[in-house]
Amino acid sequence: MTTLAELLLAGDAARPRSRQLGLGWSEVGGCRRRAAYRMALTPPSDPAGNLPAVMGTAIHAAAGQASMILRAGRPGPADTLQISRQITYAGVTGTADAYDPPTVIDWKTITPGGLTRIAEEGPPRPHLWQVHGYGAGLSLAGERVRRVRIEYLDRAYGDTWTYEGPFRLATVREAVAWLTEVRAAGVDWAPRDGPGPGLGDCRSCPFRSLCWGTDTRTPAEAIYATTPDAELWAVRLAGARERKRAAERDETAARLALAALDPGDDTPVRVPGWELRYDHRPGRRTPDRDAIRAALGRVPTTRGEPSVTLTLRRTGDG
Repeated sequence: MTTLAELLLAGDAARPRSRQLGLGWSEVGGCRRRAAYRMALTPPSDPAGNLPAVMGTAIHAAAGQASMILRAGRPGPADTLQISRQITYAGVTGTADAYDPPTVIDWKTITPGGLTRIAEEGPPRPHLWQVHGYGAGLSLAGERVRRVRIEYLDRAYGDTWTYEGPFRLATVREAVAWLTEVRAAGVDWAPRDGPGPGLGDCRSCPFRSLCWGTDTRTPAEAIYATTPDAELWAVRLAGARERKRAAERDETAARLALAALDPGDDTPVRVPGWELRYDHRPGRRTPDRDAIRAALGRVPTTRGEPSVTLTLRRTGDG
């Protein structure tokens, strides 16, 4: 019997976008070796689908359907939102999720941890290059583009965060320079930018076996083969652990310092460039302890300590 997960993955693999060999704008700014394979029209060596990505595709489709329903019920010139604008720029194809003149819009569905990180650090380079590539393609087609917008949606809990800024030609030039470099290098010389098979983006890369040779060796052997020097790897591990400890110390000190601004409730605090959110959670009595005390006598009850979670979100006004 076919499971739901198998059905969703099989359907995703049959989509025209999943079978596309050429480079798409969603891959620009990512791994250069993967982009080189795409530019060479290399057939994938591994299944590339994963369930989170399938859920993201479904949310995009639902957004497009919702737009059509609303447009049918409320037609008029004020409803300017256009869904799924196909573009080609610098030899790369893509589909802008939405265009609301003069703003080109991209939708991203991500994990809870990913949303927190992006809200703190801002959009990663590939996301910015992607939406600017769409803007450049629309401009080339005669459309008016002045701003870019990336809307992030947490797939698990529905939390959102939005980046919006001016459409910058300098950002387009950065993306084109990257494309030119990868094209010039080709597959044989384009470096791997992923951490290794089974790690990060390499886990779902459609070229992971071809790139790392994991059809004949383990992921550990493949990573070690990139630099077969045990001493170097030991030094890297020690350095990474020390940086992690230093980062944890810095995080603790900064969190304690910002606790001085806690308003005592869930009201956001604005500081230049940031919004601070303090999520207060009261302590809780351990379940059934009172019943155990009554039945058996002297059994101590415990309470969870009240806690405050501090979340940072960029606002762009700093």
